Amino acid sequence: MSQKNNLGNRILELRKSKSWSQSELADKVGISYAQIGSYETKGAQPPAEVIKKLLKR
Repeated sequence: MSQKNNLGNRILELRKSKSWSQSELADKVGISYAQIGSYETKGAQPPAEVIKKLLKR
């Protein structure tokens, strides 16, 4: 599994552990729900600033 997919899986696990929708997580981080979906399923790499915000959740 590539590192990008692994990161996407970790974001998905974080979101599900909190019972948040993609929209809820996106609102908390300040990005669109489509971007969350791209990180989780398409292997898109979030910028460092987004990763920092995710780590605070």
